[in-house]
Amino acid sequence: MGNPSNNLRSPASIDTSPNGPGGACELSLEGAPPGNTAPQKYTADELRALKMVPGSVDSLYVSYAGTLFSAVAEELVDRKQLAQCPEDEAKELAQYHVGSMLFSVSDKGRRRAEFVLRSPHCQLEIARGPRVPLAYVQIASAFITGVGVDAALDQVRRVVNALGAVAGDERVSRLDLCVDFVPSLPLRHWSDERWVTRAARIDSHSVQGRFTGWSFGAGAVLSARLYDKRYEVENISHKLHVSGRWEEAGIDWKEPVWRLEFQLCRPALKEFGIQCWADARARLGDLWAYCMNWLSLREPDGDGNRSRWPVAPLWNDLAGASWSGVDAPLKRCRTAGELGMRRLLQMVIGLLSSLMAARGIVDFSEGFAELLRVGDALCMNEGQTLALCVERKARVKAAKLCTINNRAMRGVDAARTEAAASAYRQRRTSLGLASGSSGAAKGDAP
Repeated sequence: MGNPSNNLRSPASIDTSPNGPGGACELSLEGAPPGNTAPQKYTADELRALKMVPGSVDSLYVSYAGTLFSAVAEELVDRKQLAQCPEDEAKELAQYHVGSMLFSVSDKGRRRAEFVLRSPHCQLEIARGPRVPLAYVQIASAFITGVGVDAALDQVRRVVNALGAVAGDERVSRLDLCVDFVPSLPLRHWSDERWVTRAARIDSHSVQGRFTGWSFGAGAVLSARLYDKRYEVENISHKLHVSGRWEEAGIDWKEPVWRLEFQLCRPALKEFGIQCWADARARLGDLWAYCMNWLSLREPDGDGNRSRWPVAPLWNDLAGASWSGVDAPLKRCRTAGELGMRRLLQMVIGLLSSLMAARGIVDFSEGFAELLRVGDALCMNEGQTLALCVERKARVKAAKLCTINNRAMRGVDAARTEAAASAYRQRRTSLGLASGSSGAAKGDAP
C-alpha cells in the first residue's frame, strides 16, 4: 500500500469552519499513516483483529449528466400519477421496466428530482432540466456485494442510457469503504482522548445499556463509524448478504463482528482528484491509508502530545486490510428474505394463535378455518372477499418490492402498444399510405 501523499492531491479548499461540511479541522495529507505491520505475537489482554474481511465498498452513489428522453418522461409522469391514486388497482401499475430491471415509481419526487424509481438493486432520482443531473443513483450494498462494483455499475449505466441521452462518465458523489473484523477482546467504550482525529466531534452510542460503537465527524464531508455490525444486522438493517463475506473470511455468524467504515462525500472526493469510479478504484488502498491516518486509536504513554502516543495494535491490523479483491463477486449471497421470512412467520403464528386463544380453539385446522371465516365476514362489509382483498394488497406490495411485473401480467403495456400501432395504421390508411403505396404518395402526404 503506497503512502497517500504520493498518490492523492492534498485537499486545500474544503470549508473547515465549525458549521462547514468539513467540520472543525481541515483535511490534510500531512503526517505518516499508522504502520501496517503488526507483531506476530501478542499478549492475551491485547486488543487485536483476530479475523478480518478484506476491504470492500459498502455504498456507492453516482450521478449522470444528460437529458431525459421526452417519451420516457411521458411514461414516468403516467406511472407517478398511478402511484398517487388511492385505488389499489392503479397503485399496482406504478412500475417501470427498463433493461433487466423492474422499478417501482414513487408518488413523490425527491430534492430536485421529479421522479424516484426504486428496485432491490438501486434507487434512481430522475430529473429533467439543464442545471440538474439526469440521474442520481444509489447502488444497493447487497447488489454491490453480490455482483461486484464493476458489474453493478455496468447494469446501472445500461438503465440510465435507456432513460436519456447521457453526457460523459458517471461522477462519484459518495463512497463508503469498510472492513469487518472480529476483535480479540470485547470492544468497550473508552476515553475519547485515545482517539486522535481531525473530526470535529466524537459520539458514542448505546442501545438499552449495550454499547454499540462510535461515530466521528457526523455530517462532514469525511466521517467514520466503528460499530457492532452483527447487532446492526440482527436488529436494524437485516442485511444478511454481509454474512457471505464473513463466511469467506472464516468468520462464524455467532462471532462478534465489528465494522470500521469511512464515508467520503463529493467535496472530499473532488479534492482527492476522484471524478469517476475508475479514479476511485485505482486509489482505494491510498484512500484507506489516508482515512486510517485521519482517525487513529492510540495507546496512552504519558506524553503530553497525544499524536505521539503509539498507535494501538488493533489499528495497525485494520490499516493493513487488503483491497486487491474489492470487485470480486460473492460466491454465495444470502438475502434479507431469509430473515424477513422468519419475522413474517412469527407474525402469522402470533396472529393465528391469538385468534385461536380468543375463540377457545387448539386444533390448527379449525383455527385456520376460523381465520378465513372472520376475514371473509369483515371484508364482506367492504363489498369484497378475503381472497380478493389479500390478492390486491399482495399486488401493490409486490409492485413496491419489484417481485411481480403487474403491468406484464395484466397486459397493460402490450394493450397500449397495440392501440398505438392500430391508431398509426388507421392514420396511414386515411392518408393513403397503406403498405404498397408508392414513394410519390408518401412524399405527397402532409
